[in-house]
Amino acid sequence: VVPWVRTRLTTSTGGLGPSDYRVSADVLDHLGLYDQARWVADQALAHEDPEIRQEGREIEEDFSAALEAGGE
Repeated sequence: VVPWVRTRLTTSTGGLGPSDYRVSADVLDHLGLYDQARWVADQALAHEDPEIRQEGREIEEDFSAALEAGGE
């Protein structure tokens, strides 16, 4: 799963939107791959598209809220 997500997010020639980053982060998080899910958020935050950067901020906020609630 991780290699596929990394390849998809780093080599795509376009067509990826905010939901692609969200779904990738959510799946990795669900599988317990927290560092990899955070990597997805970092990729979104560094993206040139403002909508994808916003999704990155929302993913980070969700991670922070989960930590405060006692989860990972």
